[in-house]
Amino acid sequence: RSYARDAAAAYTIAMIMDGPVPLQPNLEQQGVMASGSVSGGINTGTQTIINFYKDSGGKESNATLLRERLDEYLAWLRGNTAHIRLQGIERTGEAPVVKLPLDTVFVPLRAEMSSRPAGEDVRNAMQGMLQRRRSRIAPDEARNIDLEQLQRDIRFDELLSLGPHLVIIGGPGSGKTTVLTYIAWALATSLLDRNDLAHQKLGLTGDLPLPIFVPLASFARYLQTCQSMRERTLAAFIPQFLEESQATFNLPEDFFAQLLKSGRQVMLLLDGLDEVAGEDDRALVRETIEKLVTARPQMRTVVTCRTVAYKERSALGGFQEVSVKPLDFEEHVTPMVRQAYRFIFAHAPAEAKTQADDLLAQIERLEEDRQQRAGNADDRLVSTPLMVRLLLIVHYNERRLPDQRADLFEKAVNALVQVDYARDERVRQQVALNWKRHRDIAQALAFHLHSQGSHQGREIAEARLIEVLSKQADHQPHLDGFLTQARTRGGLLEERNGVYHFIHLAFQEFLVARHLCFVVGTAGVSASVAFLAERLTDPWWREPTLLLAGYWSSASTPAGRELLQQLANTGETAEEKFSAVELASTSALEWRDCPADVRSELAQRIAKLFSDRDMCIAASPVVRARAGRALSQLADPRTGVGLRLDGLPDIDWVLIPVDGEFIYGDESEKNGPRKLHLPDYKISRYPITYAQFQAFIDAPDGFRNSRWWEGLAVDEENRRALGIQSFKYANHPRENVSWYDGVAFCRWLSDKLGTEVSLPSEQQWEK
Repeated sequence: RSYARDAAAAYTIAMIMDGPVPLQPNLEQQGVMASGSVSGGINTGTQTIINFYKDSGGKESNATLLRERLDEYLAWLRGNTAHIRLQGIERTGEAPVVKLPLDTVFVPLRAEMSSRPAGEDVRNAMQGMLQRRRSRIAPDEARNIDLEQLQRDIRFDELLSLGPHLVIIGGPGSGKTTVLTYIAWALATSLLDRNDLAHQKLGLTGDLPLPIFVPLASFARYLQTCQSMRERTLAAFIPQFLEESQATFNLPEDFFAQLLKSGRQVMLLLDGLDEVAGEDDRALVRETIEKLVTARPQMRTVVTCRTVAYKERSALGGFQEVSVKPLDFEEHVTPMVRQAYRFIFAHAPAEAKTQADDLLAQIERLEEDRQQRAGNADDRLVSTPLMVRLLLIVHYNERRLPDQRADLFEKAVNALVQVDYARDERVRQQVALNWKRHRDIAQALAFHLHSQGSHQGREIAEARLIEVLSKQADHQPHLDGFLTQARTRGGLLEERNGVYHFIHLAFQEFLVARHLCFVVGTAGVSASVAFLAERLTDPWWREPTLLLAGYWSSASTPAGRELLQQLANTGETAEEKFSAVELASTSALEWRDCPADVRSELAQRIAKLFSDRDMCIAASPVVRARAGRALSQLADPRTGVGLRLDGLPDIDWVLIPVDGEFIYGDESEKNGPRKLHLPDYKISRYPITYAQFQAFIDAPDGFRNSRWWEGLAVDEENRRALGIQSFKYANHPRENVSWYDGVAFCRWLSDKLGTEVSLPSEQQWEK
């Protein structure tokens, strides 16, 4: 538990799970028998709830019996919100679900107001929040906080202070359900254990309300079966829902109805307005909620809904909207991963740390690589708890994220199409029925969109989507279900005002690669390469090309070999040739089991292009630089950039002969240009590379030998930095080296080669 108390900076792992464990009928089996039924003092929280029940006309008058049964309800609720599930962990001989204790792994989210303060009460609440926030920090810092800033950054323990009626909106997998789960658990725990946990964690004051958790998809189905208007209420639904959940307590039949009638000491937690299928049904559920709370303005009600579904007929009048904010890597993703692995490897803390460090490093590389390819630092892939969960599962199941990106996206896409984070079990079953067909439809849509180019290939109107996909007979019978899922539950697609787009461009790019493999590629590898040959220099097609190579290589080594070899030798112009071999080489580097001879062939191909002066001049610097980086990672075979067999720098010396006089200087200098004679000398063809300077640092008698630094001004801090600095590309010029560092390197190399080596003089450099 100390983990949760110490990890105050994170939104974390509770947000990434599927929600509470399924409702269980037997409290004894869960080890959560009603703690409030023991003898001893009176729980003022439950007593207040009982008083409101009796004052509103409740039939049962036995306070002791009411308290015992109310405690049974609270123990049942706590038992069914006490854990969150991490599904998909493959552990031999063990259950495929890891249960994590909610009280330990949940830490507060951050949110922002997605609309103006709804009413004077909310505005007053914001002023109070601002004063409390300012009182906790230094006066100088407090002056910099205003209401506008507060609206953009609301802490979890401030959320319920915004007012009695809240709606929490966010994208798929952003953790909305887990917010309600935690509120329910904290309230149930405080009421049972007679402690102030809910006051501390939720920011509540006074007597605590009774939490009632309701999946709105279940409520919508209930409404469809009602015969009379009298039954079409939450008060009538809740007892039936609890009975269907096989709850074993025996509260009076009118208990919840009377509490809802009074509207006091109750907190309704209404989950998943977006999970209600159909706009008409959603509008009916929204209307029912509004009727209930309008007549009871003090009754606390918190609703969750997916952002794109919260519009027009679904929007709740009089509710303050707040949006879940995207994850921050340091504040959220890091503790999320570490907490998960602490519990997965509970008896092996060293292994937990190793696995967490590895996954976090790979997530950072995944984001960095994507940023380099896309050129957009804000377009982060891992911005929701759902994505962290998917990466965690894939990583635990022994797949390296950057090296097996095609495999990663395959599993992520399959999970998203199945929408396995849905709260309602019937929704999960319905979606799972046709998930493979829906994936194929999404794949065809992705290919169509991407083929429109970077300006028009990111979204599509519904009428055009239907027109495009209806041309394929196999898709027609499933289009309605596909669009219904996209509208109501999302997954891979989001819909806004009749326009659809993929939740992240990365998923569209992967599905394009999948289409190229399984549809275009049915005619063989050559067909895929021929399609890409016309798109080699288009950045829009770079990621699909790399993912396609990953798909072919993971499916078949011969096919992967053939694809890389054909791709590397594709192209007509210099730009196309450099682009093609760089794409093939980058794909080979991502292929963990790429045959050594394929890597060698690719390195020789790049080196050959670099040896062609005209080819280098014709290709753009950006494309050449990419090829050079790939060559470094493949192992640059050229003379003059690496090391000799004996570990010394392999310098490619170029003779600069006497060859008469040369003109030194120009008119801007005091003495003007003048003729100079210099004796023969040799200069290295390339600047000293990282690999070559590293040989000096690593040598036992090199960098740390004071002999080479005699008479030089030494910056000890810089020397220490040079000694630990790592390098990514061995064939790149060594940077962050001072003149003194360069002189010391030359002295060391002179000693090793038995001939004088120095930095070039100004005259030598100019000649």
